Amino acid sequence: MQHDVSIVDDHRISIFDNHWRVAYPEGAVDGVNRVAVYDFDTNTVNYPLAAAMEKLHVHTRAQGRATPLPNGDFMIEETEQGRLMRLSLDGTIRWLYTAATPEMHRLQLRWSRYIDPVSNSGAITLAKDAKCN
Repeated sequence: MQHDVSIVDDHRISIFDNHWRVAYPEGAVDGVNRVAVYDFDTNTVNYPLAAAMEKLHVHTRAQGRATPLPNGDFMIEETEQGRLMRLSLDGTIRWLYTAATPEMHRLQLRWSRYIDPVSNSGAITLAKDAKCN
């Protein structure tokens, strides 16, 4: 159940891997989800976020996203668990958000997006300054 292919740079892509053990829907995640980074120049695959994803027990049976960010971090959406996190390649957890009701019943996320504050500063300013009726 690999999906969500993203361009990391001019020679690498990332792929979100649910790490599914058996065919859907009877199967289960084998441990935790993974983010594979394939390098076209060296024909190699590595899993740079493995330790952080293990530490956080990132575990969504279906969906999930891994968005590479301009500084090399990744934003990970753990869809079914309602968590969104920013992880650095050294495993540092920069921030963690859990979507939940006041009673802490988790909500699912869908297709979360990262809005880069540098390249999207104009849109962020407009949204921040907008007056709602």
